[in-house]
Amino acid sequence: MAKIVASYNPNITYDALPISRGKRILEDYYAGMWNTTYTNSEKGPHTKTLIPSMFHRKTQTLWPNYVLTQFLTNHGCFHSYLHKRTKASSPLCSCPEMEEQTALHLLKDCSLFTKFRPVAFQTLPQIMQHRINTKAVSSLINNIYCMLQQQSLSDQL
Repeated sequence: MAKIVASYNPNITYDALPISRGKRILEDYYAGMWNTTYTNSEKGPHTKTLIPSMFHRKTQTLWPNYVLTQFLTNHGCFHSYLHKRTKASSPLCSCPEMEEQTALHLLKDCSLFTKFRPVAFQTLPQIMQHRINTKAVSSLINNIYCMLQQQSLSDQL
């Protein structure tokens, strides 16, 4: 039976849809699945405030490094993260605001970094969503990270 059916059309042609269009359809389909999985996940709420969707991420010219990744994920030498891991006694920042020390707090509100913070940062996370790979953001993140590292070293001594 299979031989009979196979003999009806021995030369199958795929010219009804160009290969490039087929690839594009598959890319769009899987990008949509990726985005749905990302946006519906309960994990990564901090990251989602800065990168709300995978479509948004694809528009960014973002080359993450070690420090930037810590700020995007809120997993780093932040008191809130270290306190969850029982590496810090308190999740609060040492600034006068006494808020929980998260990456967003340090980037937007912490008075210890006011002199490093560009004025445009008053509208975080919108600034981060659109200008995450700028010199101003990178400089602020590096200044905060260096100060946190120094603070961590002095705490250990």
